[in-house]
Amino acid sequence: MNPQDINEYISPSTGTGVDIHLFKDGIEYMFDIKTTQSNQGDFKKLNKQMLEWYAYRLVKNPDAKLEGRIAIPFNPYKKYWYEEKKSMLLASPLDVKRDIWVDNEFWDFCSGHKNTFEDLQSLFIELGKENFAAEFYDIFYPI
Repeated sequence: MNPQDINEYISPSTGTGVDIHLFKDGIEYMFDIKTTQSNQGDFKKLNKQMLEWYAYRLVKNPDAKLEGRIAIPFNPYKKYWYEEKKSMLLASPLDVKRDIWVDNEFWDFCSGHKNTFEDLQSLFIELGKENFAAEFYDIFYPI
């Protein structure tokens, strides 16, 4: 099918859109930000969702260079996230080396520096010690 033959473009369903869309080194990166508590059914839905991202984007621009990812911004487990989720991921259609970025895999990509997640954690700890949140108390808890 030729994209020019499409008469009407229908937007993706609500809740299936891209959370973060970045351009880096000539590539469009599309991310869906997820929590660490995903289950096996979630991974199957996420795979379908990412395939739809590619389809929608390539219909608009067949020459686009795309990379879709699921981003899990932190790992609360004492062990490697992939090890914790291994049994679910084995039955998943997602390629864990390509489709999912956890913790520093995501943050280091965004920043271009190593160990970005640790830097972010340190920053939040420092802000907490300085009672930074108190400056916004009246915004979140108006009288």
